Amino acid sequence: MRSTPAPLLVVDACVLIDILSVDILPRLAELHFSPVTSDLVLEEISADQLSRLPAQAVSRKSLSKAQVRELVRLRAEYRTISEADLSAYILAKDFGGILLTGDRKLRKLAESVELQVHGTLWVLDTLVASRALSPQRAARSLTSMIESGSRLPRSECLRRLRAWGASGTTPF
Repeated sequence: MRSTPAPLLVVDACVLIDILSVDILPRLAELHFSPVTSDLVLEEISADQLSRLPAQAVSRKSLSKAQVRELVRLRAEYRTISEADLSAYILAKDFGGILLTGDRKLRKLAESVELQVHGTLWVLDTLVASRALSPQRAARSLTSMIESGSRLPRSECLRRLRAWGASGTTPF
């Protein structure tokens, strides 16, 4: 019997920074996802953040020559989306992966070609739903992300914090 390959999660810089900041990236492997990102995305990550990247937690993919040509074409059309984010989009599209992004314009581009796209909150929701992360740990992680400057939608964060039983003051 052949096993089904793990779904690819193509991660952009903002989501990668969020999940690295609270050390939950290894939990995605427990759910049998294969996180990948591009060289360009990794170039946007600080040395300190990269030092928290567990070995083999995210596969690094380089764009092929054809993908670089597509990146140049897309960059001319979508000037407000970074090259790194467009590289994540290209990888997700070409490899049939799920794009994880916090960039609204990139999300709209991905949705326009019916690419599955989610963000940091989906990662937390998925980890809680699968019991790979307790609701309390998810609430602490979300609070820490917000306090670290993550630009997540306030109303959605508050809804989750209440659902996950966060006590005390909200981080907003």
